[in-house]
Formats: sequence, structure tokens, C-alpha cells
Amino acid sequence: ECPEAQQALLGALVNVSGIKFVPSRVVEVLRLIPGEVTVVLEDNSRLTGSHILVATGRAPNLKSLELKKAGVAHSSAGIVVDTKGRTSAKGISAAGDVTNLPDRYSHFAGWQGFGAVKNALLPWFLRGLLGPDRTVVPRVTFT
Repeated sequence: ECPEAQQALLGALVNVSGIKFVPSRVVEVLRLIPGEVTVVLEDNSRLTGSHILVATGRAPNLKSLELKKAGVAHSSAGIVVDTKGRTSAKGISAAGDVTNLPDRYSHFAGWQGFGAVKNALLPWFLRGLLGPDRTVVPRVTFT
């Protein structure tokens, strides 16, 4: 979340461990032989090592939902929701990675799902926001 800290950490990892960081590239070929991985990139350059970590990011898969038919606003970032998980279509809520909300963590998505159900089923005076204050949400990666 802090670009300067990210660059410092990345620099330290590369210097200490010999890791090569190659962002935003297209992999054309991946060759695996015992003890060696070779990646051929779109410019035909090659990277060889003993291990590879590919981080592809994620995007919501909305194609089969027919959101336009339901009148639900969406974009490449996800289903558009307000702070209570309501979409542009009356009676339809959304939560988790499929929304346009910025926090795409599994634990936060679970909390959003709980909030969406609570907002859909309980009387108005018991409803609330889809999640806790975003500043207190842990940022972690599960492996």
C-alpha cells in the first residue's frame, strides 16, 4: 500500500536471495524438467531457475451472471455496490471479490457476506455497513 516500502522490500529480497522480479510480462512457454524451470517470455527472452512463482492477480468472473438482464450495474472492477452491499437493482445485493470494493481478501469477503445477509433479512434498524473500518482489516496472503 506504500509504493516506497514495496520497492524497498523488493530490493532487499532481490539482493539477499537472488530472486528475479519480472512484472507485467506475458509467458509464452513454460518448460519443466527435473530441477529446472525455464520461462520464455513474449519477447523470446528466457528465464531459468529452480523455482517459479507466478502471481496473476484476479478479476471477477461475471460473464455467466447475465447482470445486464437483471439491471445490475457492473464494470471490469466488479459489481457496483454501495457501503451496504446493495446493487443498482432493487432486492439484489453482492459481497466479496465479485464487487467493486477494494479489499479482496477472503476473510473480508466472508465478513461482507455476513453483512449482506444481515442487511437483506433484518429490520432496517439492525442493518449496517458491509464490513469493519477498512483501516483495521489485516492485509495477508494465505498460502
